[in-house]
Order: sequence, then C-alpha cells, then structure tokens
Amino acid sequence: MLRKVQSEPDDDSGNNGDQPPPEPKEGEGDGEAPPPQPEPKEGEPPKVESYDRKFQTAKELRAELNRIRAENERLAQERAKPVESPDLKVWQEKVTKAEQQAQALEERIRFADYTKSTEYAEKYHAPLQKAWTNALKELEDVKVVDAEGGERKASADDLQKIVSSAPQVAAKMARELFGEDMALIIMQHRKDIRDRINQGNEAIEQFKKDGATRQQQSMEQFKTHFERSNQEAAQKFPQFFAPDASDPEGNDYLDQGFKLVDTAINMPANMPIEHRAALVAEVRNRAAGFGRAVARWQKAESRVKALEKELAAFKASTPGNGTPLQGKAKGGVPSIQDDLRAAMATR
Repeated sequence: MLRKVQSEPDDDSGNNGDQPPPEPKEGEGDGEAPPPQPEPKEGEPPKVESYDRKFQTAKELRAELNRIRAENERLAQERAKPVESPDLKVWQEKVTKAEQQAQALEERIRFADYTKSTEYAEKYHAPLQKAWTNALKELEDVKVVDAEGGERKASADDLQKIVSSAPQVAAKMARELFGEDMALIIMQHRKDIRDRINQGNEAIEQFKKDGATRQQQSMEQFKTHFERSNQEAAQKFPQFFAPDASDPEGNDYLDQGFKLVDTAINMPANMPIEHRAALVAEVRNRAAGFGRAVARWQKAESRVKALEKELAAFKASTPGNGTPLQGKAKGGVPSIQDDLRAAMATR
C-alpha cells in the first residue's frame, strides 16, 4: 500500500512539505526510475513489496506505478499460459491404453456372445425396451374387464400375453380386454414390439451363420502373421532358429524344440490335465532359460576367441639362438663362462 508523502524540510522548489510536489512537465526532470526488482526463481511465489519507502517526486511515484502495472501484466500473461503437468501425458497414455483394451474386450465379447455386445444392445435391445415402455404408458389409465365381469387396471401381464400370442388370438384377446377402439392401438404396439424382437433374432441368426467365416478369416490372419514372424526370426538370428548344414546334431535339437512348442499350441482336447500342465511348464522353462543360456554362450565364445588370439601370438614368436652371455649378466651376476674361468685359475 502506498503511503502518503510525509512532510519534509523546505527544498529548492519552495515547497514546504505541506503539499505534494507538483507534477513536472513533460521532459522535465531526468531522475532515474527505481532499479527493477529481481525476477523470482522458478517455483517460488513472487515477493510482495511493502512500499514503505518514500517518494520524493511525482515522477518517482509514476515510475513505480508503471513498473507495478508492467509486472501485473507480465504475471497475467504467465497465468494465461497453459500449464503442462508432467503427469498429464502419463494419464493420457493410460486412458488410450484402457480404451484400446476395452475395444479389444468388446470385440471378443461380440464374437463369443453377440447378445452381450454393445452393438446388439444399441441396435436391438434398446429399441425393444423403448417399444415396451411406450406400450405400457398407453395402458397406464386403461381399465379392463376381468373374467368375473369386474374392472381392474391393465397390467404388463396383459400386454405380455397379447404380444406372445398368435395374431388372431392376440386380436381377440385385445378386443375382449380393451374393447374395439383400444384394441387397435394395443395391436399396433404389439406389431412394433414383435418387429423389434424379430429384428434382434434375425441379427443373432445371421451372426451365427457368419461366425464360421469370421473364425476362418481370423485363423488365416493368425497363420500369416505367425509364419512371417518365424521367417523374420530365422533371418535375424540364424544361429539360433535356422537349420545349419554343418551341424546335423544341432538341427535335431532345433526340430525337437519346434515340435514341443507346436504340440503345446495345438494341445489335443483329450490330453490328460497333468500332461498339459507338464508340457506348458517345459515350454515356459525353456523360454525363460534361453536368454541366460545365450548370455553364457556369448561369454564363453568371447573367452575362446581371446585364448585363441593369445595362442596365435605365442606360436608366432621366435625363440633365441642359444648364444651364451659374455661377461657378467645383467645386474652383476657372473655368467657361466666367468665361473669356468675362475675354476680353471684355481688349479
């Protein structure tokens, strides 16, 4: 908050301090504005100034006001910028993944039981429910005559009997219960409900007929992707997955591994459960241990290459010509000739 300028002793302007100094005319007074305040560090809130200092001239006051306005504008622009949360992208990815999983699950449900799919619910079940609701609303204030000649309120059971009966029987029942005029309305609702039921049943039957075709197409697509993946693996890692003409024993191990996995994928329905469990466990253990076996093989291969390199360097080296040393050996140790001379001299 800006404080009122306090009284000061007389200055050169002649102002005794009782009144604020007059504003200088444009171009007058070359006094410098207060130095700009340092920018707050990232993550820190801006510091709020107390403005306890005194302003000697109107120009200082105006400069400070302009600085505050500029700072407020800058802060407003900062607040207007969209804040990118580091967690936003993570949540967006999770939502996208969840939607993909839901879509895949919906596809599986649709193939397993069409009546439980969203498509069936939206196209056939919901319209059928609406037709039933409209018919029941029509009967809310309708009275019918029972077998004893008494009146009662029309019920959903009455509508159910009319809908489920053959056309002639339903028409007669509607006339007996509701009279000629109301029977026509009820029979129209019956037709609407029956049409919805028939449409749903036809869709289910068509879906069943198309099921074999869809399953065949799905199997063909799987087979295509399966064969392509196997070819890519053999081309990328021939040392593991491709036959080697120079290693017939290794080819036998490779064939046995392929047969094992193929059996696990295409298990006979009548295979005992203990055999099925053992087969799955063996495939699991082999797949899990493959990475470690490869890592150990690579280390062993690197060690063999290093030893072969050392052996080749050793074989390439040339031994000396066997010339005896003359005089004293390195370090002042007497040579063999020196010892012989010393022995001969003592005789």
